[in-house]
Amino acid sequence: MKHYIIFLFTFILCIGGISAQDEGFYLKLNSDTILAGNVLEVSFIANNVAGQFEAPDLEGINVISGPNTSSSMSMVYGVVTQHASYSYGIYMEDIGEVIIPPAYLVTKEGTLETEPTSVIILPNPEGVFEQPPSQSGMLQFSFPNPNEQRKENKKKSTSTKKKRKLKKI
Repeated sequence: MKHYIIFLFTFILCIGGISAQDEGFYLKLNSDTILAGNVLEVSFIANNVAGQFEAPDLEGINVISGPNTSSSMSMVYGVVTQHASYSYGIYMEDIGEVIIPPAYLVTKEGTLETEPTSVIILPNPEGVFEQPPSQSGMLQFSFPNPNEQRKENKKKSTSTKKKRKLKKI
């Protein structure tokens, strides 16, 4: 029984070590179908691969943010893992299909490339604004609309102020 437990424990550690060694360079979208007038988040992610990032040719695409870069490295019990992300915010206005071209990561061993990916933009007659999902581990800040704050402050200031009565002595 003791040997069985030791074998099982060793097997689980080996599987965990193998899964932590996943490496690759790939494209991640927040959605492959989006309503017109919304923002698409496009991320190029390098896991356990070091190299020089070469951005895709986004000519003709309305990029409103990016490239935003993020990287992390950790070492646990001698196992080093690296993660790098290069992301863009793209405003999708025209209805139809848009192709996200490939990006490249030049490494010592060669060049890695992402697959070109298509995104479908659907009509948005109601003007629905889709909030992109937050990414885990990322801090997200939302700032209130200053115009709405001014309106609220005016309402508060007019309703809470009391007029002082002046008395002559």
